[in-house]
Amino acid sequence: MKYLKTYKLFESVVKGSNTLDLYSDGDWSKVNDSIVYLVVNYDIKNWPKLPEKLKTLICVNRDIKYLPELPKHLIDLCVYGNKLTELPKLPKSLQKLYCQNNQLTELPKLPNNLQFLNCADNNIKILPHFPKSLNRYFILNNPLIELPNDITEYFIQLQRSRYWFEKIAYNCIVNKTQHYNLLKEYLSDEDIEKLEKEHSELLAQEQFGMFGLKNKE
Repeated sequence: MKYLKTYKLFESVVKGSNTLDLYSDGDWSKVNDSIVYLVVNYDIKNWPKLPEKLKTLICVNRDIKYLPELPKHLIDLCVYGNKLTELPKLPKSLQKLYCQNNQLTELPKLPNNLQFLNCADNNIKILPHFPKSLNRYFILNNPLIELPNDITEYFIQLQRSRYWFEKIAYNCIVNKTQHYNLLKEYLSDEDIEKLEKEHSELLAQEQFGMFGLKNKE
């Protein structure tokens, strides 16, 4: 079953008679207000109104470009691998958000009940405030110029991958963000000097390119 692994992500809802898989626009005639678990298995273009009692919505690795208004009782939202450029307002009830591998440039305000977030592989530069309830998140491969408010946990996550740690640190140095000084607690003077040198060299290359010159080796 193609979406078996996706189903296992969510323990909030047990599948039963109030769950539904959709494969075409015609299948929406089966949707009623009792549906709490909905999987959209096709490239939907125009969303109808979602069931008010819906708790889990899954639509992954498709071509969707927008989402409709989300029900106020939604707990799990899984929409990774699409072409979303923005997300609608997130309901206060939301606990898990999977929106990685889209074209998002920002995230809406995160609900105070959110526990899990994966927004990796997007175009996000500044992240919203992280609620205290958020205990697990994946935000790598975004062109961040600001770091999350929970700086310590974020650096612990980054240090698992030296490449990403240095890449985010580089972004902070380039943009002289408010976290620039905090980097010194996690990077040696030698590391920072190396990153600043890389930035200077990149600027020099861009300048030579603008005037049609070649950098001398």
